[in-house]
Amino acid sequence: MKKLFYVLIALVAISVVGCKPDPDPQPDVQILSLEWNGEAYAADTLVMVDPELEFGEMVCHVIVRNNTENEVNVMLRKTVVNEVEGSENYFCWGECYMPDVEVSAAAVAIPANGTTQVDQFGGHYMPNDHAGITDIKYTFFVEGDEDSNISFTARYEYTLAK
Repeated sequence: MKKLFYVLIALVAISVVGCKPDPDPQPDVQILSLEWNGEAYAADTLVMVDPELEFGEMVCHVIVRNNTENEVNVMLRKTVVNEVEGSENYFCWGECYMPDVEVSAAAVAIPANGTTQVDQFGGHYMPNDHAGITDIKYTFFVEGDEDSNISFTARYEYTLAK
């Protein structure tokens, strides 16, 4: 009977210890973050793209950072918020896609605590000599987990040369 009593006390002690909350829980970490030229972008930042045309287009770049201890595969979605009629746009994410493609066909692997290469992403805008403002939202998300995402909006503003 005495042995049974000690066994019960030991089981109760183990179950109480096993139910203790973590004294120092880790905060939720944003899996992906964005940066360019050493500047971090907050989620949903509006970025003004350099209006200089190179080969008839404006290009914006961003570096995607993986803030986890594991490699992640990242997809890209393009959403045209507003677009100047007669202009065109496309993006490059691992490969370049035709203007009508909204989601990358393939993911880009980003190593643990690593970043994409400087030229891995490019948002390309061709005003085709039509003045105005076009806004395009680019959303980077973990393959298979669209809730783990970060986005920014690129503003392409073109004025006709005088």
